Amino acid sequence: MLKSVSRMVIKAAEGLRGSRSAFSAGKYYPEDRKELLDTVERYMTETPTVKNPKILIVPHAGYEYSGAIAGKAYASIGPGVTKVVIVAPAHSDFKAARIPDHTAYSTPLGEVPLMKETANIPRGEEDNQHSVEVHLPFLQARFPKLKILPILTGEEANPRRIAEGLKNILAGDDTVLIVSSDLSHHHPLRRAKSLDNKTLKTIENFDENGEIDACGEPGIRAAMLLARRMGLKPTVIARGYSSEEPGASVVGYASVTFSKEEPEKEASSGQSWKRDLLDLAEESVEAAVKGVEIGSSKIPSIARKPYGAFVTLTKAGKLRGCMGSTEADQPLYKAVIENARKAATRDPRFLPVTPGELDDISVEVSVLSDPKDLDYDDPDDLLDKLKVGRDGVILSKDGKSATYLPQVWEDMPDKNEFLESLSEKAGLPKDAWKSADIRTYRVVKISE
Repeated sequence: MLKSVSRMVIKAAEGLRGSRSAFSAGKYYPEDRKELLDTVERYMTETPTVKNPKILIVPHAGYEYSGAIAGKAYASIGPGVTKVVIVAPAHSDFKAARIPDHTAYSTPLGEVPLMKETANIPRGEEDNQHSVEVHLPFLQARFPKLKILPILTGEEANPRRIAEGLKNILAGDDTVLIVSSDLSHHHPLRRAKSLDNKTLKTIENFDENGEIDACGEPGIRAAMLLARRMGLKPTVIARGYSSEEPGASVVGYASVTFSKEEPEKEASSGQSWKRDLLDLAEESVEAAVKGVEIGSSKIPSIARKPYGAFVTLTKAGKLRGCMGSTEADQPLYKAVIENARKAATRDPRFLPVTPGELDDISVEVSVLSDPKDLDYDDPDDLLDKLKVGRDGVILSKDGKSATYLPQVWEDMPDKNEFLESLSEKAGLPKDAWKSADIRTYRVVKISE
């Protein structure tokens, strides 16, 4: 009894209201547990055309209208998900964004606790919205250990602020983002299709100024910002309407996934892109050293997608320059051009490369996968989890950070030495790695 009272006091102190009841059961989806489970599983039987998306836009109408479209989206999510952020419209008169002040959501399939993270968004009342709740049975059927972070958005919610708050939360492999949104509302079918085509074109083109006719517009725009930053590709996997009757006033629905193919997978279709990318780097180095413009190099299709990249220069087997970025914040070809120029002329450790050295310079391009958080219990666990020769490492602590590419393992195969050196590179004490934030990535290395 004492423990129960203590928990109640803690909840009251936090301003939380306990578990939210299943407001939409029996209205938007079946309230009988077995019927509900059978329904969502039936909607998720179709083989997904896209696998393992990181971000999804999913409709939130009654299951009889949009359940099949939503089910195709949920069937595409990969295993191992334990955390889901749901950004959903509030359908009420508050203007900004807020997190409902509950500790959990209830459905006929059980309770779903809320995550502790807040994305720097305040808590507030929810008003019995259906736009979060209708997604939960799909998620509960697939991910029994689920926790959620529901974010309700008003019409003045700031997409950039939402995206910035979610950036670190979405870094883990076990976390996905669901944007809850229907499309156009209450137009004749022909007009609805025209409006929805414009909305989907805006999403597919990452058009920040494009037209979006959807109740979840703030969440959709936040998703576009995040997806572009993360190098994700949008795919419309299903769409439909509340009615196909001529002259009917309809609501539009679509499921859109954002996923990323790693460069290792794209490379399986051929190796010519590597040669083209290396040529681009070599030409960029020469142009920077000679002070001329780069020629019209061939740009492979993969290089038009955002990836982190480094360009490394060596001379007689010794480092002569290396510059790059772990963030996929621009198309790969632009990253290669920029970092090739910097490696040749702006690496602070070396004098600029001279024209007389060009014949002796070897160029290497490293294309990075998305960095992932590496969770560890203690220093020994970290040492055990690091893979020598495979993992690139980003070490961060106290506002300072540094990275070593996987190639550095060739010179420092000892894990302790590697991490101590990386700590010092970041301007930290040698043992800072023992309590630092660690992210790892892999690379596709391209050289002669």
